[in-house]
Amino acid sequence: MLIREVILENSTSYEYARVPLRNGVNVACGPNGSGKSSLLIYIPTHPF
Repeated sequence: MLIREVILENSTSYEYARVPLRNGVNVACGPNGSGKSSLLIYIPTHPF
């Protein structure tokens, strides 16, 4: 299964965010507390 986009609503660090994903490796980078871990936790715990 290829995940093309993740939409986060009312998540830990996000009120609303749309994260497009591309083929291959995708990297989330940013300062502490910006929601990188929240994005990684959200993907495997929500059904598609």
